[in-house]
Amino acid sequence: MDNSRLKRNVTGMFPKQIALAISSPTSMWVSWVMGDAQIGSNVTALDPSWGTEES
Repeated sequence: MDNSRLKRNVTGMFPKQIALAISSPTSMWVSWVMGDAQIGSNVTALDPSWGTEES
């Protein structure tokens, strides 16, 4: 990616986006995006078994 707005500025695995969503007065959802962006027609599908879910 040549666009400076999309260039990765850190090394290692740090979240690129963090989202907070309030679902009730005492609950909040936290989600994040990690990894390298894939743009174009030759995008490799992600392996769904790689991620984990916590509750």
